[in-house]
Amino acid sequence: MGETKPIVSPCHNAKIGFSLGDGVQIGSCQECYKDVVRINPQTGVEEWLDGKSPWTKGNLRPVER
Repeated sequence: MGETKPIVSPCHNAKIGFSLGDGVQIGSCQECYKDVVRINPQTGVEEWLDGKSPWTKGNLRPVER
């Protein structure tokens, strides 16, 4: 079985740190601290924010690994 490769920020190709914000897991670039990814609270899917709010209703672009 292959390991899942970690998500890296699109802005700096850096590690992403997750934190909980009002019920949504939000991932931020560890270089510039910009929010770049979330875990969809309804589906559990990792999704890129693409400049949108982590609390955007509906689905965003899924992270492909």
